[in-house]
Amino acid sequence: MAAALRLVPAARPQPARAPFVALIVAFLAAGLVGLLVLNTVIAENSFRAHDLQARGALLDLTQQRLQWQVNSVDAPAALAARARKLGMIPAGAPAFIRLSDGKVLGVPTPATVPSPVIFASPGPSTGSSSGSSAGSSTGSSTGSSTGAATTAAPGWTVAPAPAGAHR
Repeated sequence: MAAALRLVPAARPQPARAPFVALIVAFLAAGLVGLLVLNTVIAENSFRAHDLQARGALLDLTQQRLQWQVNSVDAPAALAARARKLGMIPAGAPAFIRLSDGKVLGVPTPATVPSPVIFASPGPSTGSSSGSSAGSSTGSSTGSSTGAATTAAPGWTVAPAPAGAHR
């Protein structure tokens, strides 16, 4: 007898591979573009950070310079020099008032103008200020209290303070 014919299942249609491959390529391209953008942003931020660090260092130096200026202006010697330029003189001894009974403690003294040390102009070296003796080579004052000029340093003499001057 003849072979019986039987029904064969229909062939399954194969999905097209082109759209799947295109989707994978698109994902890879998007990933590469994303990495390129990320790398560019990181490099830009690195340059910005370097510029900010350089600016911060410059601002630190400026702050240190300004702090040094403030410290030099606020130094006691600088304040005293500015006060002298304004005609101020050091205050005398203060007195205090005790508030509970109104008693004055201490004896107030008025401020007096201190006598300045007057330096004479450099003159020719004499035998005593030539540096040959031990006393004058140190640069210290070797004069007596008789009012004579004394040696301050080789070539310089210090004039005596006026009579009655207090220091």
